[in-house]
Amino acid sequence: MIKQRVAPPRTTADTLLLTFREAMEFLRVSRSTLYRLMWSGQLRGHKVGSTWRFYESDLLDAVASPTLDAPVTSLDSGVEGQE
Repeated sequence: MIKQRVAPPRTTADTLLLTFREAMEFLRVSRSTLYRLMWSGQLRGHKVGSTWRFYESDLLDAVASPTLDAPVTSLDSGVEGQE
């Protein structure tokens, strides 16, 4: 009988959990910016005991999504009829 080797499960971005500090380093942001992303709803974190954990895929989604309070820019230089 031939024994078949079972490969260990691969870690993907979906399953990779990062600590708060690792998330800060991954995004290259400060502690307060990471909290701001969490409280604004742009970043989902998971509380494990007294510490926060973040899926890498959630971090990537947070930087890929547009911000909620981004300024709206207009292509027009002014209102018609005003000089």
